[in-house]
Amino acid sequence: MARIRHVFSKRQQQLARVPQRITARVAIPIYPERPSIAQLPDEALRLILSYVDDIGLRTLATINSTLYEKTRYVQHHTVAIDLGQHRHALSLLDILERNRLQPAVRVIELSGGSYTQEDDEILVRLADLMSTMAGLRDLHWSCLGTFPHILRDRIPAQTRLHVSITGRGGTDDQVRERFMALVGNQNLFSLSVHLGLQVEFVCSEKMRALKEVLLSCPRLTRIPLLYVGPISTPPHGMGDGPLPGAPYCGLGFSGGEKPLPLEELGVTMYPWGREPTPHLVSIKAVYCAGYPEKGSEVDYWAEKFNWTQLRKLNDIPKDLALKIAPKLTLLKEVVLEEEYWDKSEFLEGIPTTLEVLSIPSWGHISNQPSPIIRHGAALRKLTIHRQESKNNPRIFLDDTDLVVLCQSLPYLTELILDIARDTKKNAWPYSSLDIIAKFPSLKVVELWFELSNRWAASQTPHLTVSAARELFNYLHQRSSNIQSLKLHSGIPGRTSHIFGDPSWELQNSVYFLCKVSICDGDAADGYVTVTCPQLSIEMNAELTRLSKLSSKERGPANNATELSVKVALEGPLTMEDWKAWGRLQDLHAYKAYRKENSVPQRLGRFVSNALRWK
Repeated sequence: MARIRHVFSKRQQQLARVPQRITARVAIPIYPERPSIAQLPDEALRLILSYVDDIGLRTLATINSTLYEKTRYVQHHTVAIDLGQHRHALSLLDILERNRLQPAVRVIELSGGSYTQEDDEILVRLADLMSTMAGLRDLHWSCLGTFPHILRDRIPAQTRLHVSITGRGGTDDQVRERFMALVGNQNLFSLSVHLGLQVEFVCSEKMRALKEVLLSCPRLTRIPLLYVGPISTPPHGMGDGPLPGAPYCGLGFSGGEKPLPLEELGVTMYPWGREPTPHLVSIKAVYCAGYPEKGSEVDYWAEKFNWTQLRKLNDIPKDLALKIAPKLTLLKEVVLEEEYWDKSEFLEGIPTTLEVLSIPSWGHISNQPSPIIRHGAALRKLTIHRQESKNNPRIFLDDTDLVVLCQSLPYLTELILDIARDTKKNAWPYSSLDIIAKFPSLKVVELWFELSNRWAASQTPHLTVSAARELFNYLHQRSSNIQSLKLHSGIPGRTSHIFGDPSWELQNSVYFLCKVSICDGDAADGYVTVTCPQLSIEMNAELTRLSKLSSKERGPANNATELSVKVALEGPLTMEDWKAWGRLQDLHAYKAYRKENSVPQRLGRFVSNALRWK
């Protein structure tokens, strides 16, 4: 495992370098009489390269200067900038400018904490570069600060702006300012909102600003997430709810007011208002006082909003979903992850056939395939998956229902499924895998196996890198259409960290990506690659090397990165072994601290500083 630390430190050094520009030479075919990629137009070659994964692009870039230029162009279709990493962000902008890659950029993703005075340099340089990004299609802003004026004034007219606003990292006035900065924005295309509801009066001020945004932006047709509710405080659960008689603090649409016809909507938590009737006032019902309309707010939304343009529906309350179902004539994608209501009636009441469907479990459609197979003529992607919980066990499909889906979904190309091991034989569910291989059009499969929890014995057989390879070979031999298999064991939930430290579930969950390869270097492995996306490219190479050694030759895990490799190689640790490993890490950290703060070390630092400023 010592090699892992060397690879990790080497990777950090490489990130600090900015490569010089490599000028591409004109490609000349070796055999002019034969077809060659050198004869393809740039647009055609770039389109082909856009289907190659990152590892493949890195390999192609080393062949010659022409392919290097084309792959660099494709690699920068999406540019992610973290404002919290100032040096790395400036290096990335240097690369764009030095290699003249501005025309390649299609998507910019800005994230990180609240930008400071230091980050103004990043924003100024980015704004200057945006003027030459003729192909810029989308700009995503997920920072804690207000969307800056310098970007608002420079963003191209055709670019779609996607903003995510959260109540974290700012006062109530600052959050309200984030909304007001978007009022009347001509580029705003989608808006996601996550606000913690603490004081209803203060929240109503922010909601009025949000309402002004919804009514004033001429292109705003997508609201992927609207959460206005208790502040989540893991691991202790949710914050306190509203007090009896709490005043209304929602958007307050009234008198026929409504946003533009929405194309996407998701409402996971919201203070739905109700008309303050004498009865509701007498029992101190919440969100009545101050609600401006008759009846309920759910009814107002269902009746007044234009639902005929909605194409994607995320989680919304059951009452609203059932009321608007007959109006969803263009709906193509449904992602319902909330677990508190059955989805059968809604799915059967939609007047159109879906192309994408996601539900939390088989039990949320009454354990019947009919709500799904109703959409079989168009369904391309199906997800049946939810978070693992010891208090709410998963309900898995049996082989009989899986056969029905196989026969009824002829065009399904992607299947994401919670699946159980064969507990009777203590083996993988080969009978279910045989059925999955018979789906006629299936190309991508994603399977979630249970990890169990820290207090129970982990599920066997363990999902390891060798087991992942075996499962993919099993599926691919029975269906050559299946080109990709994603395998998970466990999914960290709200308690991913306990009092700041990673939990057992987090550090023992694994995820493998298995794909068909065309590289000669993978011939010895049957032209199959198995990687762990949680690890870097260099770490995956180390994982492959260690997988060919015995457990004794691999050595112990000396840090969290090495522990991830160990779990990928050998499966989850027992609770006792995991605790022992944690105590050993604490001991190493304590010894390092004592060494760093010993008298000779402190004296050496004092003398060094004194000489430096002499």
